[in-house]
Amino acid sequence: MLVGELASDRETEAITNLLLCGSDVQAYAARALIDGGHFVPSLGVVVLVVRPVLTPDAEPDDQVRLAVEHALVNTRHVLPARHAVHLVSYSDGLLLFGTEGEVDELTVNRCVSHLDLALQTALSALEQVSSFVIGVGQPRSELAQARDSYLEAGQAARIAAFMPDVSRIARWSQLGIYRVLAQMFSQDLGDFVLHPGLERLFTNPEALPLLQTLETYLDLSGNALATSERLKLHRTSLYSRIQRFERLAGANLKDGNERLCLHLGLKLARFTGRYRPVS
Repeated sequence: MLVGELASDRETEAITNLLLCGSDVQAYAARALIDGGHFVPSLGVVVLVVRPVLTPDAEPDDQVRLAVEHALVNTRHVLPARHAVHLVSYSDGLLLFGTEGEVDELTVNRCVSHLDLALQTALSALEQVSSFVIGVGQPRSELAQARDSYLEAGQAARIAAFMPDVSRIARWSQLGIYRVLAQMFSQDLGDFVLHPGLERLFTNPEALPLLQTLETYLDLSGNALATSERLKLHRTSLYSRIQRFERLAGANLKDGNERLCLHLGLKLARFTGRYRPVS
């Protein structure tokens, strides 16, 4: 049954060209999907990107790919004919669906909710999958503009997978400062210069609790009570960790610019893999 639902080679090629190629090819690919009977020409478009979060040392396999495919096909079935196409690459997947103009929150919310439930059902029995994220791009007025929504959805999914304070369903429009970080991450950050105190502590495994404490403290705007409750840590121990961090990093958390530098540095280090906190 599932094999019969898989996108045809021609449809797959058109979707790939639509999302990855230049503007001339995008227009041609959009026309191919419309003329092929896959998409209604008058619709706007939104792209969702699905990314399973695998357990440590697990690799994407056919089980994960087929589970994602099943959830995408299931979601397509709640939409009218010619209102959606999908694609799965490795274990990641995307759903491209039509909207009535650029502002159609009802359809977007319906698709996101249904896909979320379908993924929960499809992935729950797979031991190699710990969770999943869904990135939601902004609506566009026509199919040929789908690439912009796709890039936003992909960045949103990536952010949600890396950042514990972002919801499992990450809407590009609601990501705030993370949109700025995503644009920075799209550049080559391999040699990006962070706070020198952070650089020293990233190389010291024993400093990981200090970094995680600092990140939570900064995430909560320096609220000691909220941080203590979040970390299940006595406030005396919290203050001790913060003071120890300041001493080892040569940092001053009373300085607003320094706090901003440290906070952004921790987030960027997550993106680049230089800082991997224990969940």
